[in-house]
Amino acid sequence: MVFKNLILSIMVCFVPVLLCAQWAWASSFGSLGMERVWDLSVDSADNIIVGGEFADSLLINGQNLAGFGLSDSFVVKYNSAGELQWVKVFGSTQEDVILEVDTDGLGNVYASGFFIGSLSCEDQTVNSMGLWDAFIIKLNPQGELIWLKSFGGPLNDIAYGIAVNDCGFINVTGWFADTIIFPGGTSLVSYGGSDIFNIAYNTDGELLWARSAGSPGVEYGYKIANDEAGNSYVTGSAGQGVVFDSETLQGNGMYVAKYNSQGVIQWLSGSNGAFVISIAVQYDVSSAQKGMVAGRLQGTGSIGSFPFSTYSGTDDVYWAEYDATTGEWVNLDYFGGEGSDKARDCDYKDFPVMTGSFEQAVNINSIDYNSSGEADAFIALRPGSVIDFAPAGGTYSEAPSAVGLLSDGRVAIAGWHFGQARFGNHLIDSLSPSNQNGFVALYSPIPSSSSDNFLPAVSQIKSYPNPFVNSITIELPEKTHAHHTMHIYNIKGQLVRSISTLDQRVLNWDGRDDGGFDLPTGLYLVGSDPLVPATRILKIR
Repeated sequence: MVFKNLILSIMVCFVPVLLCAQWAWASSFGSLGMERVWDLSVDSADNIIVGGEFADSLLINGQNLAGFGLSDSFVVKYNSAGELQWVKVFGSTQEDVILEVDTDGLGNVYASGFFIGSLSCEDQTVNSMGLWDAFIIKLNPQGELIWLKSFGGPLNDIAYGIAVNDCGFINVTGWFADTIIFPGGTSLVSYGGSDIFNIAYNTDGELLWARSAGSPGVEYGYKIANDEAGNSYVTGSAGQGVVFDSETLQGNGMYVAKYNSQGVIQWLSGSNGAFVISIAVQYDVSSAQKGMVAGRLQGTGSIGSFPFSTYSGTDDVYWAEYDATTGEWVNLDYFGGEGSDKARDCDYKDFPVMTGSFEQAVNINSIDYNSSGEADAFIALRPGSVIDFAPAGGTYSEAPSAVGLLSDGRVAIAGWHFGQARFGNHLIDSLSPSNQNGFVALYSPIPSSSSDNFLPAVSQIKSYPNPFVNSITIELPEKTHAHHTMHIYNIKGQLVRSISTLDQRVLNWDGRDDGGFDLPTGLYLVGSDPLVPATRILKIR
């Protein structure tokens, strides 16, 4: 009796995890060349705009768009249902890359990156002054060019991050060497090596101000975020003693610098040994306004008053939250396993969210998640006091490089993948383990209130014997079995087996996954298409 009661309790507790969270859709695009999505932005209508680079040609929804040089730039717009709205490609005869995209309140699209030679889009062309030069482009909501700007000097200059607010502030960060010159004659001179820049434009593409930070060594500006007041928050990598106008960096590695709308630095916060990839800040300004950075940790170190020591000294995923008014670090979360695990992008609205990749295994909320292949994608978010974690992947590698929150709490991610990758029920395929495609996917997270008062619907799917040892019979309800698929999930929410019903109501499952491997003991969830209330089954030995 105790054993039966335990089974019932576990099965009831298990239901909210799987019935509430799901991957809504996933889409892959590309030809036999290379495609990488470097960033995404969600506009005010919940459209998803992605930007990146491709080689040779870009194949998307039956359109085959030719490139111009070694690698070229693209911007693609989807609606929240995953339907393609438009695609824009442009480039130079040599190399150009979009590294970040953002949108304003009217739905205009902005992108930043770098190029060599002559970069052309529609009837506008800019020319580099040396090696890599930085560019910024503005498109209207229909994907038509409004303006194209560039700046640079004799050496390498890269516009890595861009952020746009509804008041007309465009902030751009990156790094430069020697001297960069802007249209109109404004210039910045480096301290030596490579230095950080933070520049501001209005929505007409006119320069408002330009700031730099540096030392005789090497520093980088990676990403930037801004808020409704035009404050900008820059992150990147720098060493101790780097000068940010009136502030000097204490620490080594990740930093965050806040500037007001006039380009005056407000505060500077550093770390000891953290590596950063992305930054976000809550848009509304208040005394409770927070921001976050995300990236990877290795070994030991600290972020503010929070020490860290990674698993086996390898790379661990982290996010750290800061007070946007004071710059004080207020929280640090990190996790990882024996492989190389890293966060690659983050967003922060009502709650923080990040995406990244993990190798081998990670443990979240006392649950072990095993990678399906070389490196799997994940989303991690914290709408309440507990981190929600959603993995996705296949036999090879997935590299999610961008994440964005929609207005209803759904989460979009994008990046690139090799071969087949599964996002819940949705399988995407680059057609070869060596072929790299871009991808976009949308996830519907678990509502934060579901774990307390969730009462599952009574399932019409019958299963017997339950628990089972070697095989179980599953009987689907009337009028729901024709030409559909039965899906079986493990306790982590990962799809382990799909079986076509082929007009059958009664099916048999042998306890094996799609690859024919015998699955371990534990709880599993069985559902069918169209969606009907699912049933829980328990495999035992």
